Formats: sequence, C-alpha cells, structure tokens
Amino acid sequence: MLKLSSSAALVLSLSLPVNAATLHFVTQDFPPFIEVTDKPQPQGLMVDTLVAVCQRLNWNCEIQAMVWRRALLLADEGKVDGIFPVQDTPERRMSLALSAPVYNSSYGLFATASSTFRYQRPRTCSTTASRSTARPSLKTPWTS
Repeated sequence: MLKLSSSAALVLSLSLPVNAATLHFVTQDFPPFIEVTDKPQPQGLMVDTLVAVCQRLNWNCEIQAMVWRRALLLADEGKVDGIFPVQDTPERRMSLALSAPVYNSSYGLFATASSTFRYQRPRTCSTTASRSTARPSLKTPWTS
C-alpha cells in the first residue's frame, strides 16, 4: 500500500494588508475538503474552517477556486492575500507565510486481496507490467 501523508496549511501573502476591506483567498477543487458547486464560493471542510477564522477575526474574506498552478502563481506574485491548502516547502517560504498545519491527512493505494500488485515504491509500478513505462506521480495537490 502506498501511503502519503500531508499537512494542509493556510498561507497568507507576506504583503497582507492589515486593514484590507476584503481578503482574497484562492484554492482548488479538492473534494471532499474543497468542492466547487453552483454556489458563489467553494464548499467543504477547509472552506468552512477558513470562513470561521475570518469571522472570528472580523475579516471579510472571498474564496475563489481555480486551477492550482494559477492559484500558486497569484499567491507567489502577491496578487491574492492567501492560498490553501498548501504543503510547507522551502520554496514557498520565500514568498508565503505559512500557518501551522490546520489538517493532517494520509492517502493510501489499495489493491484487492487476490491481486498480485504490491506497491513498495514508484519503481514497482513500472516493473509490474513489462509493457508499461509509466510511473506514478507522487505529487499531491499541495506539491503540484
């Protein structure tokens, strides 16, 4: 079984204006934590958490879902006030101020009991089928 562990954090741009009328946050569709619906803003546990934090701090916050690479670019360029969820990396600390982890989660790759597939590392996937040279991506939404 492949198991990935990740911590989701809230990130605020280092240039966050303290007296901003509205703070703009970006994220991606990441069900069930963040889901794009027909409502004006995304739904889900992580959105609910950010909304609760904003209410508690008397901040007016807008949350917009978009393609992750665009969200990261906007955050890196300081064009939004925050982005979530993200994983802490040295590169991100150069332009973003990460919060303490808000959520921790693990992901697994499962096969049926009768399957001969046994995942041990990425190379396992490329050697189980001699015709396949594809290798799995270990990127998560936070490391895209």
